[in-house]
Amino acid sequence: MSTQKGDEPILQGEQPASLQGNSPTLQRNDDPSLMRHPPTLRLAAIFFGTICLLWLTHVYGLFFFGTSAYFSFNDLATLSFKNIHILGAAVRLLLPVVVGFGLARLSNGLPLTEATVSAFLGALLLCWPTIYFPDLRSELVNEDLAGRPAKLLMIDGLCILSYSALGRLGAIGGLYYENLNAHASIQSFWKKVRPADLVWTLATGLLTNAIWELTTRNSK
Repeated sequence: MSTQKGDEPILQGEQPASLQGNSPTLQRNDDPSLMRHPPTLRLAAIFFGTICLLWLTHVYGLFFFGTSAYFSFNDLATLSFKNIHILGAAVRLLLPVVVGFGLARLSNGLPLTEATVSAFLGALLLCWPTIYFPDLRSELVNEDLAGRPAKLLMIDGLCILSYSALGRLGAIGGLYYENLNAHASIQSFWKKVRPADLVWTLATGLLTNAIWELTTRNSK
């Protein structure tokens, strides 16, 4: 027996294709395992990344400045490359890259945003004494910068922006490394990282670091 629906006969007892068990639509609606939730920003990852950057800066000060004092970061922010050993200068820029790379490998959320925010907060927390305590500036930086607060705040701002861009760049590197390990195509990588995002991150990192270096180099 069959019934007629329009011009298509439907045999009695036969289900339409949209109701059959092998229908993709039915599977997406009925099988929760096939429904993927979009990644979300994880505050724990941001907290972890910020703490890691603070700790790495602590170790940096211990090895290259002979002190583990919290305020040793002001030397890191306000000294030019010419005043730091070349290895120390390279490490100064690698700190946020390492943190961003690690977050990209460990986080299941939004590693690009998490790495950027972690590096921003870490650098801000390390710069805040010279920003918030004007009376302490003469004890934390050289006399030239202590007497020129606008220039000092500009250097701190460049340092924060530079670290934010470098942290994001490290996360991009982490995602690319993950893509290589999974033997995935390059197209899958570009789905996670837009080409424009990569170009913007590189440009921001290079520009802020160049201005940061030129500004600190002119400080006595």
